[in-house]
Amino acid sequence: MSLGRTFILKTSALKPVESLVRKSFLFRPVVKRFIAGDTLEDAMKAAEELAKVGLMSSLDYLGENTASKEEALSAIHKYKEMLTRIGKSEFAAKINISIKLTQCGLDQGLEFAEGNYREVLRIAAESDTFVRVDMEASRKMIALGARVREVKWAYLEPAAVAFPEKGLVDQKFVEMAKLLLKEGNYPAIATHDENIINVVKTFAQEQSINKARFEFQMLYGIRRDLQDSLLAEGYNVRVYIPFGDQWYPYFTRRLAERPANFLFILKSFFKG
Repeated sequence: MSLGRTFILKTSALKPVESLVRKSFLFRPVVKRFIAGDTLEDAMKAAEELAKVGLMSSLDYLGENTASKEEALSAIHKYKEMLTRIGKSEFAAKINISIKLTQCGLDQGLEFAEGNYREVLRIAAESDTFVRVDMEASRKMIALGARVREVKWAYLEPAAVAFPEKGLVDQKFVEMAKLLLKEGNYPAIATHDENIINVVKTFAQEQSINKARFEFQMLYGIRRDLQDSLLAEGYNVRVYIPFGDQWYPYFTRRLAERPANFLFILKSFFKG
């Protein structure tokens, strides 16, 4: 991992830095670039605008490990609200949700979290809405026929569990993408890297893999031009739309992935 990313991730964990970011008006334009807003309606507005031009989306209610059962149940209520709102949209077929098991109460017990997750699935089944589980760990899912999303992430992890060098990360990403294209069930290749995207496209063409058998995914606020160009080429494209007031950890990871955004903010402090 680059020194810039490491610096951003470590400094962003400091409480005074978090307080500054949350309160300073200088950060608001960059926050709005990556986060659809605080409310579900903010997220749905963004999703429906994308749907009008043919782009699909996945709503992500921000927040991770819950500290209590009450907090977990509050998150479950929001997930159910999301599904109900999607079901009422004329663009429901283009919108789904991502859900975190840690937000379902995994730290409060496996049985508790599973029960909450199944309740979300019950509501999702009523509106025929797809639910994707966010996982920040390795899983063997191809053999289960699960729909897998492959994504690189900005976390400070030891070399024992993650590849720290970008070149090796990209190499492994491409290897996994090819495996998913050949053996996976409608995989999602989540990347903004044009070189990787071109490799995936070429491999799919060489293997006669139909464009309808997979999708590309990208983050809200990043490379809309690339999203539109892939859509124009006939590929399925889905945009990951985060929302909610627990946006700080997500936002700092986005800055870590694009240190140029952080440098832009720093320059703003010193303008006369």
